[in-house]
Amino acid sequence: MPFSELPNSLLFECMTLSLLNMVKEGLISEAQVDSFNLPFYTVSPGEMTKLIERNACFSIERMELTDPAPWLDGPVNMREWVVHVRAAMEELFSKHFGREIVGEIFDRLIKELTDHSHQLESKYKEKTLLFIALKRKRFSSKST
Repeated sequence: MPFSELPNSLLFECMTLSLLNMVKEGLISEAQVDSFNLPFYTVSPGEMTKLIERNACFSIERMELTDPAPWLDGPVNMREWVVHVRAAMEELFSKHFGREIVGEIFDRLIKELTDHSHQLESKYKEKTLLFIALKRKRFSSKST
């Protein structure tokens, strides 16, 4: 599935919109936004299989794409989602944009996600979370 169809792509798109609106309002600079980089990569099941096989310490017992929120019945609570995102990313934003503006960034993210919730509702039930059960391989030790 292309990244653009994943729920996280909408998250990052809304994050971009929030930051660009803050540039227009003079709250942060365009240079700050242009130089900001979130180190995020979504691995495919095929790529993960190759990595595990190359490592050779584990065998794959089970691998499947699952629903990232099977308990979710109804609309996504954007505020709760952003609380989790903020817990993971706040330090990156603080170091780059300054601690004093971080609350504003995440408040705007909630608003953008809420405004785009109809797009998210169609994506969050897709099987996009990679679940893997690994088993450590036992290597025999040879004494010489």
